Amino acid sequence: MNDPVVATSDAGGLATIPAMRRAVIMDVFATMDAGDVDGMVAHMTDDVSTQFGNQPEVSGKTAFRALFTQVGQAIVGLRHEVLDLFHAVEDFDVWFVRLRVSYHLLDGRTVTLPCCNLFRMRGDLISEYRVYVDIGPVLDGAAASGA
Repeated sequence: MNDPVVATSDAGGLATIPAMRRAVIMDVFATMDAGDVDGMVAHMTDDVSTQFGNQPEVSGKTAFRALFTQVGQAIVGLRHEVLDLFHAVEDFDVWFVRLRVSYHLLDGRTVTLPCCNLFRMRGDLISEYRVYVDIGPVLDGAAASGA
């Protein structure tokens, strides 16, 4: 169940929540691009629920770390280009990000894919992280290069 957000008149009230959450999400992409899985995990709740493409949903920081480490073994790097970042009108805890992700493959090629991520926030941490992308071209490229 989501914790209600109470508006206050001070600078730490409701008006600061979108900016704080936007900064957290952008830092997740920056730490991911830097290969810093620990930096990503620092932004997650202990019980974070994660789903990447059509892979099974996993729960918890350990499973999150394992999932992104596994994806990282198929590439030498990646870069996120955020195109849109906004929250749901009915629920400020839900955020959507439309982006392009460039995956740098082991064989030297780069594959750029359209992607959409959904985040559910709990305070300033991410409690749900869903990645909607067809990762097939990246995994096929990794398989072709012998990864």
